[in-house]
Amino acid sequence: MDIQAKLQAGKGPGYERWAKVFNLKQMAQTINFLTENNITDYETLVEKTKAATDRYHELSQQIKDLEKRMAEITELKKHIINYAKTKEIYTAYRESGYSAKYYESNTERIRLHQSAKRVFDSITSDKIPSLRELQLEFNACNNTKRTKLKDYSKQKSIMKDALTVQSNVDHLFSQKSEDKFIKER
Repeated sequence: MDIQAKLQAGKGPGYERWAKVFNLKQMAQTINFLTENNITDYETLVEKTKAATDRYHELSQQIKDLEKRMAEITELKKHIINYAKTKEIYTAYRESGYSAKYYESNTERIRLHQSAKRVFDSITSDKIPSLRELQLEFNACNNTKRTKLKDYSKQKSIMKDALTVQSNVDHLFSQKSEDKFIKER
């Protein structure tokens, strides 16, 4: 934290004390992280930070894919249920010779049936899965998502720590190079 800039912006001596303690704690955490992870050079730190960030984004994408599939399953289940509920009405509509009067009195249910049929026609496989199969797949996706969310949470913490440490090290190096430049003048 740049204490001098904050003091010039109007912060008081209390802030200065807090910022010095905060900066000291940040550097202590940085040294602990580097020691615990056996990081002895900057390139290793950058590699570990990149690996943590990549893993975080990978888990995020996997969770999004699972959520997308779960939404598709939910939508397909809805259409299967609507199709089953409206099958008799649509059959009666067809048998009536597609009567306008019958259509008017059952418009909503007929449209639900037709919508479900369009979805079924768009499915590329020969067989429409049963509700039981869909529920089993949904449960499997949900369980996988829960597991991935736990890993995601841990990885987010690891990534955040690695990024903070890298930022602190970058700041420390930039301060040293500024000090060196000032001394050379």
